[in-house]
Amino acid sequence: MTFQPGGPGGSRWWRLRGAVVIVLPAVVLLANAAAAAGPDFTAIDAHVAGIERPVAGNFVEFVRTLTKPARNPLEQVRAIAWWMASHIAYDHDMFRNQFPKQQAGQAPLEAIAANEPAAVMRRGKAVCSGYAALFVTLCGTIGIEAEEVSGNVRYNDVGHKWNAVRIGGRWQLLDITYMAAGAGNARQGVGQPVAFYFLTPPELFIFSHYPKQPKWQLLPQPISRREFAAVPPVLPPLLAMVDQPAMLRRAARQGVREFVPAVVPDAVNVKLLDAPLARDLDAGRAYEFLIRADNCNAVYVDNGGEKSPLKQRAGLFRGEVTPAGEFVRIGVQPRNAVGGVKAILDYRVGGRRQSPPAATLVDEIVLKLNDARRREGVNTLRRDELLDRVAAAHAREMSRQLRTIDKSACLVAAVDTPGGVSVADFAGQFISSLMHDGGRRSWACAASHRRLGVGTAEAEGRTYFCLEFQ
Repeated sequence: MTFQPGGPGGSRWWRLRGAVVIVLPAVVLLANAAAAAGPDFTAIDAHVAGIERPVAGNFVEFVRTLTKPARNPLEQVRAIAWWMASHIAYDHDMFRNQFPKQQAGQAPLEAIAANEPAAVMRRGKAVCSGYAALFVTLCGTIGIEAEEVSGNVRYNDVGHKWNAVRIGGRWQLLDITYMAAGAGNARQGVGQPVAFYFLTPPELFIFSHYPKQPKWQLLPQPISRREFAAVPPVLPPLLAMVDQPAMLRRAARQGVREFVPAVVPDAVNVKLLDAPLARDLDAGRAYEFLIRADNCNAVYVDNGGEKSPLKQRAGLFRGEVTPAGEFVRIGVQPRNAVGGVKAILDYRVGGRRQSPPAATLVDEIVLKLNDARRREGVNTLRRDELLDRVAAAHAREMSRQLRTIDKSACLVAAVDTPGGVSVADFAGQFISSLMHDGGRRSWACAASHRRLGVGTAEAEGRTYFCLEFQ
């Protein structure tokens, strides 16, 4: 997704535009979601920002310094988590180097040692196991009970670790890996943490994290793995925006396979009480919108270039929208904000764009992949008929969502191309996305690979691809 300024009149709109929509097992998902209204951690966050990593391993004194201004266990946990997320970088090199060994069933002993709490503090970087272990250790120095939780995340099936922490007698969930690096570990280095993953409500956390032990769902009625997989990926902005998580599950049961892109502007609390959640709207069909937007003067609808406000009453904005152009955008006008209207939802109109012919696209993908390998100084891959059949079976399984595919030697992706994008451009952007994803890039450019199989499957206007390496 890219953000492109433009729009009618003098207002400033930000249009979400995706030339290629790609869903990968380790998909790069950048999500700067605004945290829901809650405790004010401004002072705590400012305090920990200037605290450097300790040279030695005296965690007790370090945590005392870190939590000095904290008035209660909640603020102590915030100080520890926020400091870790802003001072411990995600170790992309370790993930890239150790992932093939992990998939081959080899114990990555050096990675285990490097992710022990003392080593993480010394190195200033970690993968998920290192974040989870260090958090438990730091909390333990001040008597706060915390646990490591193992499981899978929707965007990466190789396994993941996060934390549960007991505050005021109640267990809560957080993922410092995702706080530090964003969903999918996409950002290099450290910076402003992603607040959404700090003490995320369990009913929202379950949309992206599935623990091995059902008790760590922290739900009154745990859901099955099949129920987890049945809901398409939901990014934090939309998760934070829906009034009831059940709206998303209901939409998935009704056939939604791609949710509408969303953005939460700073200092605005938006809740969708009623709104279409699918990315694609039908031309000529009426849709109801009921939105609560705090700190906003107005909520506008840009219907194919024609802009009009929703009616406001008792703090709610409501109206009926019948798509009349190629897009519908919903935007808010924050109070005391410079820049005019800020888009929060961006719909396409006219139904799902059809993918190009699979055979043509496969040829282009193989061509672009081998071009990328040549640029990396690695041998090109030759197609293998046996691997093609294996890859096709994996693609069919993925399209039917029957089970999680074993990705020890393959890449599975679901792709959907908007109209007007050439097959060559699509393939180029597909491979570019693959090459910018560290874990998948290590497979795509592995010098040991000699053969390649590519399989496809069609389902509901979407093409599922599997690239099998050997």
